[in-house]
Amino acid sequence: MNRQDPPSKRRKSRGRRKSKAERLARSTPDSPSPDDLCKLLQGSSSREWDAAQSLALGLGTLEARATVVRVILKEREAPRAAAHYAKRLNLRGGELLSSVTSGSEISQLLMAQFLVELDEHALSTREKLQRFVWPWLLQSVEKREGRAVAKAAAHLMLHPTASDDVKVQDKKERGLRLQRAVVTQCLQTGKLLHLVLTHARSFIGCMEIVSFGAEGSGLDEVDDEEAMDKELQRRQQVARRVQNVLRLMWPDARVVLFGSSVTRLLEVPGDEGSVTADVDLCALLPSAAQFRQETAPLVTEVKEHLTLYFLPDSAVENEQVTAVTGARIPIVHFQDPSRNLPCDLCVNNLPALWNTRLLRWLLYGGANTGSAEQSQLKHARKLCMWLRKWRQTKKRVVGGAVSSYGLVLLALYYLQRTSVLPVLDCSAHVVEDESSLRVLTESAIDERLEAVDKSFVCVEEHAKRAVQDWRALRCGFFRFYTCEFDYEHTVVSLRTKEVMAKVSKGWSRQNNVRLCLEDPVEIDRDLGTLCSRLALGRLRCAFAHACVVLSRKHGEQETESVEHDVEADLLASWPYEDNNAREETAEDSHETVGDSALPMTVAKGESSTILNGSGTLGNQSSARGVRDAERRVKLQHFLVLRAFNLRRPRETLHEQFQSLKKRVESSDSGKSGDFLVLDELCAYLSIPPYRRLLLVQVFGLGPQETQVGFDDFVRFLQSAAVRAAQEERQQHEGSLPTPPPRTCRSQNLSEALVTFDAARAYHAVARAPPAPGLWKKREVTIQERITEYTKIDEKGQPQRLVEKERHQTEVLHMESLDGEFAHREITQFEQTEHLNDEMVHLDHGREEFLHLKSRHDEISRFESSVPPGGASGGGRPEECEQQPPSPSIKRDPSAPGTARESTGFDNTQVEVEAAAYAERWDQQEDAQST
Repeated sequence: MNRQDPPSKRRKSRGRRKSKAERLARSTPDSPSPDDLCKLLQGSSSREWDAAQSLALGLGTLEARATVVRVILKEREAPRAAAHYAKRLNLRGGELLSSVTSGSEISQLLMAQFLVELDEHALSTREKLQRFVWPWLLQSVEKREGRAVAKAAAHLMLHPTASDDVKVQDKKERGLRLQRAVVTQCLQTGKLLHLVLTHARSFIGCMEIVSFGAEGSGLDEVDDEEAMDKELQRRQQVARRVQNVLRLMWPDARVVLFGSSVTRLLEVPGDEGSVTADVDLCALLPSAAQFRQETAPLVTEVKEHLTLYFLPDSAVENEQVTAVTGARIPIVHFQDPSRNLPCDLCVNNLPALWNTRLLRWLLYGGANTGSAEQSQLKHARKLCMWLRKWRQTKKRVVGGAVSSYGLVLLALYYLQRTSVLPVLDCSAHVVEDESSLRVLTESAIDERLEAVDKSFVCVEEHAKRAVQDWRALRCGFFRFYTCEFDYEHTVVSLRTKEVMAKVSKGWSRQNNVRLCLEDPVEIDRDLGTLCSRLALGRLRCAFAHACVVLSRKHGEQETESVEHDVEADLLASWPYEDNNAREETAEDSHETVGDSALPMTVAKGESSTILNGSGTLGNQSSARGVRDAERRVKLQHFLVLRAFNLRRPRETLHEQFQSLKKRVESSDSGKSGDFLVLDELCAYLSIPPYRRLLLVQVFGLGPQETQVGFDDFVRFLQSAAVRAAQEERQQHEGSLPTPPPRTCRSQNLSEALVTFDAARAYHAVARAPPAPGLWKKREVTIQERITEYTKIDEKGQPQRLVEKERHQTEVLHMESLDGEFAHREITQFEQTEHLNDEMVHLDHGREEFLHLKSRHDEISRFESSVPPGGASGGGRPEECEQQPPSPSIKRDPSAPGTARESTGFDNTQVEVEAAAYAERWDQQEDAQST
């Protein structure tokens, strides 16, 4: 039976519970002093520190409160306790910073341990970044003492805990906010850009995708339908005119539009001189069933034919028809004189037609698409339109990584992953043959696309998903490619529901952090091969830039002014886009960008070309500068080879680029003269986008300059070719072995190689023939094997494999009368495999065997870089560690001292012949003296 206490007694026993600080405050002196505070802080127990806290509150001064935190942090090295007492003493912001930074310097790592315990109210994220984290990050990349400690302190601040416990969730969220602040700082300053890729995933939690209704979104129309229809009419008229001209030579020719003219993803030109998208045309010639690179001669014929009918009497240099035959798909570039539209015409490019119809089907749907799906597709098209506009604005950082077509594929892949668009595979229906050229039409392609099986990545999610506004899709697009997409292992593919790995495609490279973008029709083609590691880093920085802007908008009230500010910020230029502020964005990069001189520049308007060689490379202040210099040298060699491959027989460099030369007249002498338009030059040389940016740097062009001096460019190529020839000649001369040294025993003719007396050089008698001495033989053997395989696959398409193997062996042998010799054999090996005119395998190597023998020593050396299974299975040194037989020297058998071909030199016979030769020489001299 429970006993109940009287109510009065129970109330008296409970009383009011007092805190430890209050109980300790009663034990403190009535008139506390700073000395009492210092005595309490000398202890190391929490009881004494609690008493010091109560005493500081009793003193009521800022200095007393700051002393408690400073002593516990610096002298007692208890950062967590210091943060605890800072919160209880209500120290915040500037008061807190002044209390911990005054006096003696504190360790960076100890300070970091203190700062991670402070919440947002005690010290804001911006103050932590500006006062501590950002200076530590800058110090961590500098090569000076203390960089390791600074790096550890910054890492602790950015990653305060790895636990998922609820108790430390606030600390983890503070670390994520600090990571987002670091990413923003990097982008706004253009420094430490490699940290953007490391910490960009921190934005995943602050960008929620909000769905808007189709009617309530208040979205303005992106394009005017009437203006779009009028523009498409103009392009159709161009296609019909080109078709009529081609039918004069090829009666069965058909010219069809493809690209943005069909998908309607083009910007209607405005009144203020906006850039007009090229008209992409494809000529189908069934009578000339050639495809891809094989159409190069056909494209040249088309170019000459169009020149006759499009420009019969034109004298304007801008109105010209050019053929780019070195590209993967040869094209004819011209400008329609009646519509003033730039056009690109290819021949028999069936995959381009399939790609266009596939994109149109995905963006517009088929015959059975419902009204809700049509409304969602309308927003998907507006997303693609905005991304093309965004790429054009951010061309300096986005244009070098992906094309407009590639960016649209990235958008479609995201929409498939989120079950907005279905997944379908039409690659099996694409056939390149003569019958397809005759019967293939746009309606036939659409019918086959309708019959292809389609599915969604997540059927349940697609069924319950509401219509998403295009701005919500844009937010999800940037979050996906900034925070979620795995660039290291994943391939962007529109054909499969499952995530496609790089290993399954065989696209794994030495550095896997590359963008792999599969062509939806030509599935063996990787559209990301031209996207270098540096270009991909810039692209991901642009994605992170958009996440920074959109994350600021999150939580704000939807107003027209806020939306306008977001649009302006998304298209604004930040310092990371500046050429001088760009860095290596690889995750393992820890070097800052310095202003280094270009190793070779072509100054516009100057009379000399500056080409600094290895001396400039050796003077680079950092490894970054050395890599840039090496890339520029490679670009120089690349331009020389491109120009050489496109040059006609007996054509000079001036004649080769004469057709691209433009004459500019101006009152300013620096702006007048002969120039080459950069776009036309890149189109002629088939220069990819990422190398075009480097080309601008090499020639020292500004961001707005679009032309380079004609004489400067030609001189640039000439000097590069001359220098390459000199280097090759020096390399060849330096590779020759040093002959054996001549002996000084000239009195013994039987042991001397060659004798020469300067006093006898002026005798008026005929010289005797030179004595048989040093013999030399050089032999070059070239073997080449070409094997072609052709197989018809299950689609009826021929697959052609060409294997080429080339061996070049150079043998150099020198031998003297006394048996001293030098023997060297060099074998160059190269093996390539081309599948459908594309290189798929390359093996090359080099073997060198050197054998030197003198009267006192004999050495041999073997080196090989031939891969296993190559020219000789990789080579083994023990197989060559023996003296090779003496070579057969083709000499006159009647000449004295001829060596035996089977066993080498017979030294006995040679000595007899040499003695007889010396005797005849002495007799002749005696006769002359008498």
